[in-house]
Amino acid sequence: MLEKIRTAQKVGLFTTDHTGPDGVARALLDRHIDYFTAYVCENLGARDERVTRGTLAEIARQKFAPLNVMILVRDPNAPDRHREAVGQRVFGIPDEAFLQSKPKCGLLTPTEVRSLALAQMDIAPSSTVWDIGAGSGSVSIEAAHLAYDGEVYAIGNGCRRPRPYQAELRSIPRHQRHGRAGPGARGL
Repeated sequence: MLEKIRTAQKVGLFTTDHTGPDGVARALLDRHIDYFTAYVCENLGARDERVTRGTLAEIARQKFAPLNVMILVRDPNAPDRHREAVGQRVFGIPDEAFLQSKPKCGLLTPTEVRSLALAQMDIAPSSTVWDIGAGSGSVSIEAAHLAYDGEVYAIGNGCRRPRPYQAELRSIPRHQRHGRAGPGARGL
C-alpha cells in the first residue's frame, strides 16, 4: 500500500484502532514519503467532530480518535522519490562515481551495460538480488535502488563502495558481504 501512495495525487484511508493516522504517517516517513499534506477527519457527524490538517511529521506526533478518515494530498510538484534522492539516478550512475583501486578492482561494469542489464532483470521493490563477483559493487548498488524493500547480497573481493552512495546504502537494510565468492557466500 505504501508504494502505491508514493505516486498518488490524493489518497483516502480508513485507519484502524491498531494503526491510526499517526502510525500511517510514521510508516510513510520511514519510507521517505514526506511530500503529502494530511487531513485527519475524526468523529464525522458527531458533536466532537474535528478536522486536523498538517504535515506527515506533525500528524505522526499526535493521537486521534479511533473513528476517523485520513486524506493525503500530494504537495505540488513533489517527485515520486524521497527528497534526498531527487537529482540522483535510480540506475545509470556514471562510472566516475565508483571508487576503484587498480589493478585488483579495475573491472567495472560500464554504465550502459549496467543500465541495460538492470532493466532486463526487471527488479521489483521486494526482489532479492545476488551479485556474485561484485567487484566495485556498481551493479549491486544500483540494484539496491530498485529493490528498496528487498535484499541485495553483494559478494566480491573487498572493493570499496562509491563515495556518493555510501551513506544512502547504510540507511537501507541490505546484506553485503566482501571476500571471495566461495568463502564470502558461506552462511547465506
